[in-house]
Amino acid sequence: EEALETLTEAFGYAVEAADPVIAVCLLGKAAAIQAQLGDVQEALEHLEMARTLSTTHELDGLLAMIYNLYAHLLAKNEEVDKAVQYAERALESARASDPRDFSLE
Repeated sequence: EEALETLTEAFGYAVEAADPVIAVCLLGKAAAIQAQLGDVQEALEHLEMARTLSTTHELDGLLAMIYNLYAHLLAKNEEVDKAVQYAERALESARASDPRDFSLE
């Protein structure tokens, strides 16, 4: 839970700095932690926020990561059909992404 507090604080800074890449990454991490703690609904809410930000800012590479997290979470909760759909979306988004969008140069 301490990690979630830290992520929440960092998310606030990312929002203030108008940095959607960092915000999406933090939401993804928060969702993964929530899932490990067994709070699936909260994890799904974080993933939905991350999906919305990724879509709004056309961050296809990050959208692929978010869809992959959805697929993993749904598969763990035995929602296999939905998990497959999100895995397919992850692949589509990854194919649409441009690796140069995430270059540190």
